[in-house]
Amino acid sequence: MIFDLKKFEISRLTLFFKDRNLNQEYIQSYQDDYLKTVRLVTIIFNLFTLFVDIFYCLYSVADFRYYILFTNLSFGIVFYLLTYLPYIKKNISKYLFFIHLIVGFWTVEVSHGYEVSTLIILQIIISLSIFPRNYFLFSVIGNSVLILYYLYDKTEFINFNLNIVSEFFFLMGSCFYLELSAYMKEITNKKDFLNSKKIKEQEEKANLLLENILPKDIARELKEKGFVDPQEFPDATILFTDFKNFTSITESLLPSDLLKELDGYFFQFDEIVKRYNIEKLKTIGDSYMCVGGIPKKNNTHPIDACLASFEMQKIMNQMKQIKISISVPFWELRVGIHTGEVIGGVIGKSKFAFDIWGDTVNLASRMETGGEVGKVNISEITYLRVQDFFECEYRGEIEVKNKGKVKMYFLTRIHPKLSLDGKGQVPNEKFNLLYQNI
Repeated sequence: MIFDLKKFEISRLTLFFKDRNLNQEYIQSYQDDYLKTVRLVTIIFNLFTLFVDIFYCLYSVADFRYYILFTNLSFGIVFYLLTYLPYIKKNISKYLFFIHLIVGFWTVEVSHGYEVSTLIILQIIISLSIFPRNYFLFSVIGNSVLILYYLYDKTEFINFNLNIVSEFFFLMGSCFYLELSAYMKEITNKKDFLNSKKIKEQEEKANLLLENILPKDIARELKEKGFVDPQEFPDATILFTDFKNFTSITESLLPSDLLKELDGYFFQFDEIVKRYNIEKLKTIGDSYMCVGGIPKKNNTHPIDACLASFEMQKIMNQMKQIKISISVPFWELRVGIHTGEVIGGVIGKSKFAFDIWGDTVNLASRMETGGEVGKVNISEITYLRVQDFFECEYRGEIEVKNKGKVKMYFLTRIHPKLSLDGKGQVPNEKFNLLYQNI
């Protein structure tokens, strides 16, 4: 193994990734640039052979076969055009391997009696330019076959002709040096690929972690600017939850069981708020806090919060019935919702957290503490925003700490004409149509 990374094992002989998917991903990473290189090499090679053919025709060899010039040019032009076909583009390296052999055989075959070592070395150099990132084995096999064919063609080598022997060793030495360079170059290319892939994976993990902590838009602003400007949000809906008798019940639980129980509920709450486009802000002990309408503004956040609260209470009621059946203590939930303006921003330097402040937050918390277990308590402002969708029970003016008397409502159910089920917790098509037109 070249790399001490189990996931990224590479064959010493072929330099292929043992993971086929990774090998394909590596090829795709350079495919576009690779095609440009191949086309450029094709143009240069055709210009070079054209120059050589003209030189031999005019100045060097009187009996040189003129059809070579036409054949070389035609072959080069056709191949250049073929590189634009989708299927050829996808398997370009495999086709180049066979073309490399064909051109090599042609070079030897049509050059009987002439010096061809220079042309063979040119073939080797071309192969290193068209197989520089992958298929190293193709280059080695192709050049080895061409050298053997060249030696076969040079029958004088059997008689130990000094010029032929010198030419052979020069050819072999050049080939060995160039192939070794290609081998090291491919290792470097694949190291760079693995390093960039590892960096990309780490960035994705960091971004995912940051987006789990902060809203996506806030996380993006933090990454781009290094800080987040505080913002005023004139319209947001805050939802608070709290468990009744949490402290007394937890006294009978092991810490690990308590954490598992609490995590189970909050995990489901996370899924609910995500489904309703609500941002979870934080948990404080057994209290869960989330907000709708920020950082992306929308007009449906009061309704979204109410629908989410129904689902939360539904989960709690289901667990309550299960625990009663097995004589296990159960938790019950209070939910409070209030709508108003807030200020939002990121606090902390080494540990970031997005939070909101304002009187709306305090009043939403009072809605929760002033509510009743198993019910959803909402403020008058929220009620006015959702009354066309939900039936609510007016509770009157309730005394609230530091706020005096505040009008409150219990959210009871979706209006019958907008509900799909008898309990009024599942919206129907009419509800959705009205929702979309807000």
